[in-house]
Amino acid sequence: MQVTHLRSYLAQVGITMTQFAKQVECSRTYLSKLVAGDAYASPRLARDILAATGGLIKLPTKKESENKLREEQKKKSQDERIKKAAYIASTMMTHYDNFDEHKQD
Repeated sequence: MQVTHLRSYLAQVGITMTQFAKQVECSRTYLSKLVAGDAYASPRLARDILAATGGLIKLPTKKESENKLREEQKKKSQDERIKKAAYIASTMMTHYDNFDEHKQD
């Protein structure tokens, strides 16, 4: 999430949060919440911030953040299933090898 970079961007270009908030038509309080990660940008505000920063700062919308979280959870779930399947296969092979050794006796 690039939210923390907005503060750096504003410092580099020499503009205050209040001035930038007016430029993108939102309150300074709401902009502060965005920077702190305590709020999400609306699609319109995210577009306005992207345009106002020349494409350098992209704030995620709530929907984008939720989709990313869902994808991360899905990948984690898939990784856990793969690990479990590998463990089961390994255990089965160990038991099969042991059974095969006893069978030859």
